[in-house]
Amino acid sequence: MVKNHMKRLAAPKTWLIKRKEGKWVTKPTPGTHKLKKCVPLMLIIRDYLGYANTAKEVRAILYKKDVMINNIFRNDASFPVGLMDIITIQSLKENYILLFNKKGKLVIKRIDNVEVRLIQLENKCYIRDGKKQLNFNDGTNILVDDFSKDCVGDSYLINLIDKKIKHILHLEKKSLVYFTEGINIGRIGRVKEIIDKNVICEIDEREYRSEIKKILVLDDYYKNLVEGINK
Repeated sequence: MVKNHMKRLAAPKTWLIKRKEGKWVTKPTPGTHKLKKCVPLMLIIRDYLGYANTAKEVRAILYKKDVMINNIFRNDASFPVGLMDIITIQSLKENYILLFNKKGKLVIKRIDNVEVRLIQLENKCYIRDGKKQLNFNDGTNILVDDFSKDCVGDSYLINLIDKKIKHILHLEKKSLVYFTEGINIGRIGRVKEIIDKNVICEIDEREYRSEIKKILVLDDYYKNLVEGINK
């Protein structure tokens, strides 16, 4: 039987919660996000936003179909809200995004733009009937006519309404990148060199080496969001 809770002291260090306030905490249901890169919806509504005091109150909010994650209604309190996911509270007309700060904590920031979301290309493959498919880090799959110019590590801005690709941010020299794992988690650097599955980045005039899967290419809009939570 799968447990739907865990001890607070054993919860990922990335969660912004009080460790000694109670013994148990909701455990996110298994999904495409790593445990340390997501937060259960229960905690988002109750602990992060403060819109409820108890689990029962959270469930009441969710059953009203008032909360959307990436433009999809969710009523599972254990649903994993991952890095760069968009949280929408319809009745309040509020939108938030989940990000890492420099302390390695997953925090939320209020935003206005909810037309697109940022995801990273993880791999590409051929499927049935020779169709070409792009596979992303959050489990999203998109069929394309040609993927010869699509490269693993590129970031994609995906329209939340029709799920189509709006823009591609290529991983290349001088690209702005956001560290999502490692000692530089939550910081922004600039690519100096790409070596196979690794990149050499510069942060504050110092060079660091990282795996491509541990960074995200950003544009100026997302750069400003990240810098906003790190002030």
